[in-house]
Amino acid sequence: ALLCFGQGAKCDFGYDGDVVYHEFGHATIYTTGIKANTNVDKYGMSVEPGAFHEGMADTFAFLMTDNSCTGEYASKGIMDYYESHGMKPEDVIAQGAMDMEGDTYCMRTAKNSFRAFEDSVGEVHADGQPVLASNWDIYQLVKGDDSQTARDNLAKLFLKTLYAIGDSQLTFRHWAETLLDEVEKDDNFKSK
Repeated sequence: ALLCFGQGAKCDFGYDGDVVYHEFGHATIYTTGIKANTNVDKYGMSVEPGAFHEGMADTFAFLMTDNSCTGEYASKGIMDYYESHGMKPEDVIAQGAMDMEGDTYCMRTAKNSFRAFEDSVGEVHADGQPVLASNWDIYQLVKGDDSQTARDNLAKLFLKTLYAIGDSQLTFRHWAETLLDEVEKDDNFKSK
């Protein structure tokens, strides 16, 4: 896999570890067979696979960093750009273009309360927020005293689930059902 990152005057995405981990997460998801970004059926088009991709790529970032705030470095540059064009930080956040944890800007935070479908807007980054939040909540339930082992085991569980789904049509429901099936087979998680 080859990852290329834009270098700009306001921020350099290649300097932000979360962005690198996120994009590597996409590459990992693609290697498991999940390639579609939309589902089409008799009711129309859904961006669930693309939203899942984004939420799961953010999940891979927090599994690497143990940090719920994604993209702090790049977010600061992006927010400086918005402010230099007269936008107030609270307006940028209210529009969903940025997030915040305390005094730190984030592209997205795993500590969000977005709910699938209820908060969907049809944009994959925004619609992936419930996946990210759910995975963060699962991590909080299983991490115990050894967060590194918990993150390693969770990464393995998520990868097994991704491979089990493969190239079949991905929906949030399909992910949840397959994840629960994999939990039942995994000695690290079945008791939890």
